[in-house]
Amino acid sequence: MTTDGKVHRITDHGSYKPDVASLARRQLASARRALNLSADEFAKVLAPVIKWTPSAEVIESWESSATPPGDVLVAAGILTSGASSAGATNSRDDDLVGQLMTERYSDVAAVYPSRAEFANAMPPDSFLSGASDIAIAGLSLNLICQQYTDHQIRELVENGTRLRALFLEPESDAMRARELEEGYHDPGKLSLLTTMNMEILQQRVYDQLSNDARPRMQIATYSETIRFNLIIVDDELCIAQPYLPATRGVDAPTFVIKRQWATGGMFGVFQQMLDHLWDRRTS
Repeated sequence: MTTDGKVHRITDHGSYKPDVASLARRQLASARRALNLSADEFAKVLAPVIKWTPSAEVIESWESSATPPGDVLVAAGILTSGASSAGATNSRDDDLVGQLMTERYSDVAAVYPSRAEFANAMPPDSFLSGASDIAIAGLSLNLICQQYTDHQIRELVENGTRLRALFLEPESDAMRARELEEGYHDPGKLSLLTTMNMEILQQRVYDQLSNDARPRMQIATYSETIRFNLIIVDDELCIAQPYLPATRGVDAPTFVIKRQWATGGMFGVFQQMLDHLWDRRTS
């Protein structure tokens, strides 16, 4: 407003040319500061939203000299508005950023209504072949013991793969509770299957490994209420299969989760669960 009481728009002047590129750079820099992230951290947070991964150097150039793309500005706006609504302004909290991202762009890559449909779409060889680290915890571990051949497992371990297999203790109260949940009133149905699978891994795989390969394979049991069958491959892929009341495991859904962030997301939740079970193994 001028002294004559009138409002004058700067665009009324024909010579005015707004510096849109500079405004875009400031907008991006402001979004990064609002999330309290470094350029490298900001790039990692943006990646799942824009579906490609900029480098920290590119982020810095967008804030100083180059013009940031439109999709990047939109993504930055989404992230900062979400963080603001969550009360995250001026707070460097990786978990909160992870929660924001899982709310909008979950790291769950696929969901199958049953284990059978998952097995048809993603046979074990499609994600186990060539893996360097495999951790699996559940009940009978049929996916690796019945759907993957002894030869394939031995070959993996001999070629350098680390394999940890954690079975539900066949004679435990937790096993009996699960048998009752699935409607087996005579004990032993699931425990016999688990014992057989453990013997397969022990006698047909581990015992036939070379001395150099054996340290890379571990077979153990745990005795806790079973909630999920979990497989984590190379700290990148997680297969999570819940155990539901009055439903056989094979009829329960399967969630395929791919790590997208260092912390937060569904991947971190299930990785923590598997690590907890392994730390509490009984044998």
